[in-house]
Amino acid sequence: MSIIALVKYETNPGKKESKKSVETRDKLLEATLTVFGSKGFHEARVEDITAQAGFAKGTFYEHFKSKDDLIYILIDYAARKDLEITQSLFQKCSSSINIREEYLKPILLDIHSKKELNRVCYQFLTNEILTKEKAQKKVDYYNRLYHRYHLKNIERAQNLNYIKKDFNKEEIFLTFRYLIEGFTINQAYSLFCSKNGTAEIDSILKLFDRSLLVKETHQ
Repeated sequence: MSIIALVKYETNPGKKESKKSVETRDKLLEATLTVFGSKGFHEARVEDITAQAGFAKGTFYEHFKSKDDLIYILIDYAARKDLEITQSLFQKCSSSINIREEYLKPILLDIHSKKELNRVCYQFLTNEILTKEKAQKKVDYYNRLYHRYHLKNIERAQNLNYIKKDFNKEEIFLTFRYLIEGFTINQAYSLFCSKNGTAEIDSILKLFDRSLLVKETHQ
């Protein structure tokens, strides 16, 4: 993804943070994702998060107002991180098979490894989006950003003959989105999952092969 500017999450707008402060906050956010994934949002305690990150409980309140306030910061953090990772993966692709093996497959494997965390996030966010306008606006914003970025990537990939031109870029975007999001939901709720997820991942990759893969021709 080629994002010129990403919205940064801020706990103290207007206040410049030191490198150490940013690193501490990021460690707390990573720990929060781990703890929410294992205990769920409502069961997780602040001391669980700080213990996971290796800090004293008071460190949490130096960066965040409360556990409830943290979810909105996490949306920004997770969305920014996802955009950065997918940007890096896609920009490294130099062929159609690269998109399959170095972009799509790693994303699917990562989703499979975080089934419990995805389940917690889906359950919590679904409730927040239905009941709180603030959460809905954040998610809508990142959906639009994700959409704009991917359309540019798809157009570039088609121009370089890395993706078939049978469909327009909007149709291809939806194909990627449904393959990835459908797999995420399936894994999160353990719907028709095999033990190791390999069967599902192989099936998705085969769908990519049949619909979007450009086969190399050797002269």
